[in-house]
Amino acid sequence: MGETGGRNEHAWQTTMYEILAEYHAGYNLWCWKTVEGAGCASILNFNVPDEWHLITDYAINGAAKPSYEHAQAIWDSYLECLAVDKCKENTQYHPYLLREGNFEIPAIGYNALPMDSHRGLSDLPNATGYRLYDRFELVYEKGYHPEPAGFAAPGPIKHPRDHVQLQLGAGEYASYTIREKETYTVSVTYCADKEVKVQAAIQGETLFEGVMPPAGEKVTSDVHPYFAYETAPNTLERFTLGTVTGEGILKIEVLDGCARFGQIVIRKSEK
Repeated sequence: MGETGGRNEHAWQTTMYEILAEYHAGYNLWCWKTVEGAGCASILNFNVPDEWHLITDYAINGAAKPSYEHAQAIWDSYLECLAVDKCKENTQYHPYLLREGNFEIPAIGYNALPMDSHRGLSDLPNATGYRLYDRFELVYEKGYHPEPAGFAAPGPIKHPRDHVQLQLGAGEYASYTIREKETYTVSVTYCADKEVKVQAAIQGETLFEGVMPPAGEKVTSDVHPYFAYETAPNTLERFTLGTVTGEGILKIEVLDGCARFGQIVIRKSEK
């Protein structure tokens, strides 16, 4: 799988890499290197040479064309900038790729395997076109209306992934792999019209069992933090499930009621 299936940012990668690995599918780390400030989930960042704008201005805006010799010199400088020893390690995305440290997992990024690691009870495929036959209700957040997808769509492509929530009702559950080996806090973002009884466990040990209060959903028109042509996801309430030490599989099950989940939030405890 190249380009992680079409979304170059950390939350999508922490979802897709796990699914691909579970099915023994190979994938390319996308991207290995990106230009500084690109906002992509790369491992290394590099700076372009001072005159790089002469290349892009010509190619994109029809500006003056550099001479062959001048262009060749700029490209040579560009290649020199790609050397690993001249790159900066982009550590902010490592926790998402490794699932260690401080990171979030989209609630819809639940484990695919084994098959009993999740259970949905819906009789119909969900309407989002994503993980259709897991029998979960995957719903768009309040106020979000998906636009035509694909490369033929007019204007920039808008990905709905950030705007989809996992709805769990009584008897439904989902699981998530966490590889942090030290002590960390597990929280969820969610919304619910009424109280909902939830059980959370890691490696079979109960982390939380109790009632989560009703919670609202704040509709936003803010710009997405990574993609200027998209709106940011709505703001959901955050609820702390507990603190645990060591890696494992987190299982979240609704025992009574119904809630829509946005993210699983992992935060390392301060020493």
